[in-house]
Amino acid sequence: MSVFQFLLIQVNLALFLGIYHLLSSGTRHRTVNRAYLLLMPFVAIGLPLISFETSSTTAIWMHQLPMIDVLQTPLSNPSSTSINWIQIFYFAGVFVFLGITIVQLFRVLYRPISVYRGNFKGSRVFELKENKASYSFFNRIYLNPNQLENEETILLHEHAHCKGWHSLDLLLIAVLKAVFWFNPIIHFWERRIRENNEYIADQYVLNHQPAAEYGQVLLEATFQLKSPKFVNAFNTKSLLLKRIENLKHKNQHHMKHLIVIPVAAGIAFLAASMNTPFEKQEVVVETSHEEITPAQFPGGKKELFNFIMEEVKYPEDLKNASIEGQVFVVFEISETGKIENANIAKSSTHEAMDDEALRIVNKMPNWEPAKKEGKSIRSKMTLPFNFAL
Repeated sequence: MSVFQFLLIQVNLALFLGIYHLLSSGTRHRTVNRAYLLLMPFVAIGLPLISFETSSTTAIWMHQLPMIDVLQTPLSNPSSTSINWIQIFYFAGVFVFLGITIVQLFRVLYRPISVYRGNFKGSRVFELKENKASYSFFNRIYLNPNQLENEETILLHEHAHCKGWHSLDLLLIAVLKAVFWFNPIIHFWERRIRENNEYIADQYVLNHQPAAEYGQVLLEATFQLKSPKFVNAFNTKSLLLKRIENLKHKNQHHMKHLIVIPVAAGIAFLAASMNTPFEKQEVVVETSHEEITPAQFPGGKKELFNFIMEEVKYPEDLKNASIEGQVFVVFEISETGKIENANIAKSSTHEAMDDEALRIVNKMPNWEPAKKEGKSIRSKMTLPFNFAL
């Protein structure tokens, strides 16, 4: 993945989050919102990796030389190595956030001191022996003994999280947070996912209880106990006002969600167009007639290779980023052996790499021109460069 693709992913994440806020404002279609929140981060990641290419074929009479490997030249001090501190810093952040996630999972799975109480609509129910807020994780519900007077309400709410597999949402976003830990947008994605899942669970409770009664339970529970991390907790202070306001609304359907389809398609086309050249030129190489003697570098192919190895300079930015590529340069050799009209026949998609290949070709000394029936003629030559580390 190139640096440009990586940056484009960050832009897509911000753009799709903005679209979510536009679509979700004034609507209560929580199921559609959840699908959007879970799917679009992966769409944002995948779009920059797509490329749309058209190809054109050009038949030209020419002679093609073997691929020239442009290897990274040894440093003056063989023992010294180039350290990419940006990559080290990035992966250090990834490991830190993954470590935090693992610790939180460990606390959720092994921390509860609880006693098994039974089953509620297929979910296993445990009573906590410590003063922590009631919560759920996958198919387990943990009840605080001080909240047993509202047991039925809490069980309904947490069961909605269980049957909706909302814990899986938190795991997916935790992985994305670790990968894009430096991007604040991904943390907003997590908040929106948690918020929407709470709305879904609240709506499930409202199908069984009056809104006024449920709102009172929320108020009582929210300011009593601290919520554990990385779980679907019954009481979440930061969402209290939004959840109570949401109680008066029903789940609704809105056609404006369909806007996502053309918007996503447009972004996909734009991202793919920016990511790769729109047109890819394929050069069909025709071998010369037997009576034509191909042009030759002074001293032959071995001297050509030595010349390139002495003159080439691997682009420093691309070398530091461990980027490799192939460039095909086509050029004409006049009747006097002069190099003329050098152009890129097939690009590496990296301008610095293409420019270096062109520079080498244009710096070559005069060749021995091609001959036909003993007379010097103008000819074309293709020289492939393989930039490899």
